Amino acid sequence: MNYSDFIQAGKTIDQHQEYACEYSVCHGVGDSSSLSDPGKLQKFGEDLLKSEYWYLVKCMDSHREYSRLCCFLFYAAGFLLLLVVFLQNFEYVASVMF
Repeated sequence: MNYSDFIQAGKTIDQHQEYACEYSVCHGVGDSSSLSDPGKLQKFGEDLLKSEYWYLVKCMDSHREYSRLCCFLFYAAGFLLLLVVFLQNFEYVASVMF
């Protein structure tokens, strides 16, 4: 999800803070950031929310790297095994035809 999708979905600063706490990056977003000051949020508005949004995305990208690597490896192994089955089927069909 990019920033424009976030805004078009009608998300607000409250959802932004929930996402930050869910991914354990509350220390830099929401409660201790400049977004917690309603005056600053109204004054700077969208630019401030946009910068905080991209900060959260950056934090989430580096979060749970081990889990993402495991998922990638399992998907790669699955596709490799599927390729083996396809090749065996192709070999069988070729041997029957010729």
